[in-house]
Amino acid sequence: MKKITGRISTAHNSLSISQDKDTNSGRIIRQVRALLLSGGKYSARDINRLCNTNDARKCISTLISRYHMKIRKAWTDGGFKLYWYESESMPTLFDGKEALL
Repeated sequence: MKKITGRISTAHNSLSISQDKDTNSGRIIRQVRALLLSGGKYSARDINRLCNTNDARKCISTLISRYHMKIRKAWTDGGFKLYWYESESMPTLFDGKEALL
């Protein structure tokens, strides 16, 4: 497996489909990053489908730990988590609930 070094390019915004589903693939991590930066809230299932990966949670963990992205998550009433990118200008979580705009 290839080891990812350096920063992920923000110029790569293509969500093209490929057969490689390796979670450590730089292509998949870039796709998940681009998807989250585009806005919106996504479940792991949505991310897996849109980015053609098997383990969106691993990609999200990599983006948080290795690239220090501010990815927020919250449980839904349906019993699954939603993930989204929180920029500096967005309100933060307060007491475990999403801040209202």
